[in-house]
Amino acid sequence: MPVQVLEESYEKVTVVFEGFPRVYVNSIRRASMSLVPVMAIDDVVILENTSSFYDEVIAHRLGLIPLKTPLEKYLIPSECDCKSALGCPKCRVLFVLDAEATDKVRDVLSAELVSEDEEVKPVSPNIPIIKLAPGQKIKLEAYAKLGRGKSHSKWQATSAAVLRSYPLVALNESCNNCGMCVSACTKDVFSIRNGKLKVDNPLNCNLCFECLESCQAEPKGINVKEDEDKFILTIESSGGMAAREILVQAVKEVIKLVDDVIDKFSGEVLPVEKEK
Repeated sequence: MPVQVLEESYEKVTVVFEGFPRVYVNSIRRASMSLVPVMAIDDVVILENTSSFYDEVIAHRLGLIPLKTPLEKYLIPSECDCKSALGCPKCRVLFVLDAEATDKVRDVLSAELVSEDEEVKPVSPNIPIIKLAPGQKIKLEAYAKLGRGKSHSKWQATSAAVLRSYPLVALNESCNNCGMCVSACTKDVFSIRNGKLKVDNPLNCNLCFECLESCQAEPKGINVKEDEDKFILTIESSGGMAAREILVQAVKEVIKLVDDVIDKFSGEVLPVEKEK
């Protein structure tokens, strides 16, 4: 049951799964969104705020800034043995923000968040936090922790996770090269070269069947169907970690859930007492 990587970058990975039931691959997709832990700011201590923004608004904006996440260095707070409400160095990272506007209006950007760990920082230095008018100041401490997307969207490792069928597109002998399908298809699957219809990008097909509707040949000159044994999974990272790492971690999370079920039912099963 091979797994083929079609496209890969830090932000995106597209993989073909062959021989796996759809529900299994879909469980990986769901795990990538809800179970893979990433860092996000969860607690904010406002020390000084003379801006026009409420403290709660600033804290909310800080929480939605995606952070680089070295998973191997930190624990999820629920799995840490510390008893502090703000966590300990094993399960949290401290950020400090101290910004002031002097003679003109200025934007406070994510680059001004100073982290105690250089590996945990905003994925972009240009994310706006607030706007300060002359004389206004903001000073705060923010604590980032590992969390899962099922608890809050700020801990969602992916910006998109899509599972789709594997398309099979072929030309039949009845094709008269009219080219009607080329204009009907919005995914650039077909093209006309030297007067002949060609299937250039079959994997772009989203199985909308508009090409079949436009085909003037009888019988249809195009054959489009889905491969019931192959599925294409695309994962896009929100920036906290590489898309490949999210995929691998999602598989580990699914395996962990299965192992938990096996452990619970591996022992002696007690008979259920019937009600009298």
